[in-house]
Amino acid sequence: NYKWGDGVNVQTPTSIDFTKYDALSASLQSADDAATQTLGSSWAIPTAVQIGNLIEKCDWSYVSNYNGTGVAGYTVTNRTDNTKQLFFPMPDGTTTCWWTNQLDESDNKRAKQLALTSSNHRIAADYRIANSFIRPVRSAN
Repeated sequence: NYKWGDGVNVQTPTSIDFTKYDALSASLQSADDAATQTLGSSWAIPTAVQIGNLIEKCDWSYVSNYNGTGVAGYTVTNRTDNTKQLFFPMPDGTTTCWWTNQLDESDNKRAKQLALTSSNHRIAADYRIANSFIRPVRSAN
């Protein structure tokens, strides 16, 4: 789990410098992107637009036991090529959230995320101090 803008897996801070990203709709800089810092410059936390595209252009199916692993989550299948599929695990079986790289437009203390429950998947926002998962994406370059 990561706090938004930490750049590394740090679960102990109880405050975040909110002045660095004080403009609403700001996006993470590479130095603060946990995916970039962990996996290298061709990786990043996805944008809210990328997550929105997954929501709009893919079929989402909740499964309680993915491939016999005992892990619940969502399979996300491309509608035009069903060989392209992602799995978003929900380790605690309840609400699980995945950060995007963008602040919430209404409150710079919050950032956008993909929120998953067994009955819903949507873009929501949570406080940047919260721990959430990341699902890195690789640039096409």
